[in-house]
Amino acid sequence: MRYKGVQVPEALAERVKHFITLHKELGYVSVKEFIQDSVRRRVEQVQKLIEYEERDKQSAPPLQECGKASETASNSVAQTVADKAPEAP
Repeated sequence: MRYKGVQVPEALAERVKHFITLHKELGYVSVKEFIQDSVRRRVEQVQKLIEYEERDKQSAPPLQECGKASETASNSVAQTVADKAPEAP
């Protein structure tokens, strides 16, 4: 496997080093290992989010319908509040 070097700010590297030293139970033995795992997990997380948004776009109604539904709901809430509000003296 080929590797590509990536630089991180020294303060961040020190923070990670301190963290893995305090939390040995997590199993990280180096800053490099922690950062590789963190980046891999973040890429997976973003990929899942993108896939979810793509699926949501395919199943969601057109934006015009969403706006109409939102306006109807807002009007309904406003009417309920007006109905329940005490009358002014």
